Amino acid sequence: MLHIGILAHSADGAALCFLEMVREGARALGAHDHPEITLSILPMAPTLTLYDRGELAAVRVHLAASAQRLAAAGCDFFVCPDNTAHIAFEQPGAPLPLPGLHIAEIVA
Repeated sequence: MLHIGILAHSADGAALCFLEMVREGARALGAHDHPEITLSILPMAPTLTLYDRGELAAVRVHLAASAQRLAAAGCDFFVCPDNTAHIAFEQPGAPLPLPGLHIAEIVA
């Protein structure tokens, strides 16, 4: 079973994502069973002025620090349950240390 990383940008979205992963795991695998999940959340506050100034590359650097933490924890991939963060992930920059699922692709 794969080790899932949650790259949290908004605390509320990450909490909901975590609960749904655990609940879906129990539905699919049985009571009290689910994939290994690691959550990394840096405060969102420092990125808000960056978004306002259009400095999406700087937001990407901020988020990449969480991706690095998830890679170091042994995650196979990450999900980021935040619509706005994906705009920053699409900016040019150093490759992220592990693959991420794009929220729009999953919803579609």
